[in-house]
Amino acid sequence: MEKNLAKTYDPKDFEDRIYEMWESNGAFHAEVDPDKKPFT
Repeated sequence: MEKNLAKTYDPKDFEDRIYEMWESNGAFHAEVDPDKKPFT
């Protein structure tokens, strides 16, 4: 079985799906620890 790769990369074929997976899994969620001193 032979598979051919596309000649060009089209990000909209992949990135929307991957970004949605990251968001649904909480990849961009940050928790504040009130016991720690702020970084800035």
